[in-house]
Amino acid sequence: MNKQEIIDFINKHDNFYLATSDNNVPSVRVMKACIVDERGIIFNTKKFKNSYRQLKNNPKVEMCFYDDKEEIQIRISGEVEILDDLSIKKEIVAGHPILNSLIAKEGIDVIAPYILKSGKVKVWKRDKYNSENIVGFCQ
Repeated sequence: MNKQEIIDFINKHDNFYLATSDNNVPSVRVMKACIVDERGIIFNTKKFKNSYRQLKNNPKVEMCFYDDKEEIQIRISGEVEILDDLSIKKEIVAGHPILNSLIAKEGIDVIAPYILKSGKVKVWKRDKYNSENIVGFCQ
């Protein structure tokens, strides 16, 4: 898969598993990719969540996107960066209206957007036993 095929796959399957670490103890949760384009993969958490604290302390992550019908898995590992950008926050809220009540109560700065700009990609397909390694996604 090339970079554009990966971006298209993630936009179609935007729920993903995010693995972080908390004092060397792994932690995984389901997240939603908010914006996926040539800049990278942008997702958000809230500043009161454990995931925010974990990412702040250790920005190394692995993301796993999966298509259960085609049995394709894309795993991307790398380091995320926080985006303190009001326009990105507004774009996230516009695409996820469920956040409106939280924003009304807490303010928009409760949102903590993160971006994965580059990473090591492994593509796994059910009919293939070897992963395809793509280094430098979104570089």
